Amino acid sequence: MSRRRHEKAAELKPSPPGVGVARAAAPAAVAAGLLLWLPSLRGEFLYDDIPMVVQNPVLQDPGNLAALVTFDPARPLLTLSWVASALLGGGIEAWAFRLVNVVLHAATAGLVAQLVSWLAQVRGEPLAPRQALLAGLFFAVTPMAAETVAYVASRSTGLCAFLGFAFLAVAVRELETSRPRRRAAAWLLLLLAHLTKEEAAAFPLLLVLLDLHGPAGGRLRAVAARWRVHAPFLALPLAGLCARRAMVGTWLPAPAWPYEVWLPTQALEFPAYLLRSLVPLDPAFHRGTPPFAWPPEPRSLALALLLLALLAFVARRPRTRLAFAAAWMAAGLAPSSSLVPLRELAVDHRAYAGGFGAAWVVAGALAPASRTPLAAAALVVMAARSLAEQSTLATADSAWAAAVARNPDLPEVRLGAGLARLQAGDPESATRHFGRLTELAPDDARGWSNLASALAAQGRYAEALAPAQRAAQLSADDPHVAYNLGVLQAQAGHLDLAQASFERAGELTPPVPQALLNLARIHIARGELAAAEARLGRAAGLRLSDELQVQLEALRGELAARRARLSP
Repeated sequence: MSRRRHEKAAELKPSPPGVGVARAAAPAAVAAGLLLWLPSLRGEFLYDDIPMVVQNPVLQDPGNLAALVTFDPARPLLTLSWVASALLGGGIEAWAFRLVNVVLHAATAGLVAQLVSWLAQVRGEPLAPRQALLAGLFFAVTPMAAETVAYVASRSTGLCAFLGFAFLAVAVRELETSRPRRRAAAWLLLLLAHLTKEEAAAFPLLLVLLDLHGPAGGRLRAVAARWRVHAPFLALPLAGLCARRAMVGTWLPAPAWPYEVWLPTQALEFPAYLLRSLVPLDPAFHRGTPPFAWPPEPRSLALALLLLALLAFVARRPRTRLAFAAAWMAAGLAPSSSLVPLRELAVDHRAYAGGFGAAWVVAGALAPASRTPLAAAALVVMAARSLAEQSTLATADSAWAAAVARNPDLPEVRLGAGLARLQAGDPESATRHFGRLTELAPDDARGWSNLASALAAQGRYAEALAPAQRAAQLSADDPHVAYNLGVLQAQAGHLDLAQASFERAGELTPPVPQALLNLARIHIARGELAAAEARLGRAAGLRLSDELQVQLEALRGELAARRARLSP
């Protein structure tokens, strides 16, 4: 047969079963991720979004290269992504920042579908195309992704995961045939992930797991034989630690908890992370996990029993899908839930990359054609839950109201809810939240300072003085607490006391520019023109907002006019 007839016969030959499903898996996952999460674009900035985005000096002055480098030196690519979002929205617009999060999530879901397709084919599983499709859709619509997708500040997790899964999609091919260009591309993607967030250290471990459960067939010796593939990727996190030491001055962030509290809490939370990924119906903006204490509480005992049962199962059946999912979740959580005691004991976004294993487990269970109605129902239920969580995360008020309903006696939750109500123009409700905060954490200056602000917003200046003074006692080195006390003292007519508070707010680090302007105003009123000029000169050397710059120029004009009246 001639070559042309061979080609024609190949064109007429029908595709193997499942080829169409396999080709559609990644695009379907991307489309599902986009369509489901686009409603989150209606949301506003929340909580950590304010310091990370709204008050970001890089976005206030994009031409300031020094701020670009120093704002978050350990995560320069994340900072560049904030700049890209600002350019997309023509300014600091919440929809543009949220849109980038949605696109990253949708693209990651497509990569998940590709990786599951590769893994299932390598393992010789007959339903590989359906597994890829279901896993991609599961990852795209899971409600446990809500914090990563619909909360701008979690961009670090979303961008790192996208780059990490792109690295895996390229690197797994190195396990079969080695090509220098492909290996260089994989190394570059992993490097970019490290420049986004420290969680990138998990992805070389995840590549080892894919090798072990894929080409190596469960044989550790076969994985070790490919050490030339794995070693450069495993070495990169060590290089990242050295780079962090050089840029930030420390190997790791300062611990927020004692290790005797942190480590048992993380161990007990592990089965909870895995269970929430497998049955993703309990997303939470603020989970409020209690720290481990002795004797253990009933919740801790239940999680301990669940952990022991999981470990026993994995030890007896190490090559099952559930064992793979557990190992994957453990590796994914390692950077955030092991060496560094972080402030929050458990948050949903830490399990975002770890959800791949759960997606594969669920996809395998629902892949048979007879279970298609069950798979469709599960996806619909998850999608509905994700839409509801997007609505919760649309505003600071609704997000913190849900957090209060979940954990009414958690100080951080009361603080966030109070600030949300204060921002919404409801100081009376804010007063109740901050009052409760002072009861729950009487030594926390934030509760007393914000209680004073809420009372002042209602014109209750005399009542506001006592909590403001208490905050100043608890946080003597906080310039903003000193400034707030000065404002209340001035409003109550105690100018001498206010002057002392403003002076302290101007002397502490970082100085409060408004305090210096207020001092200059007091000096001008008293005829102390030289002192006023000194205060204005110091304020001019600080970074001022447009509003404060206008005040500075007005005070300079007032000072000049006062001098002109006094000159002969």
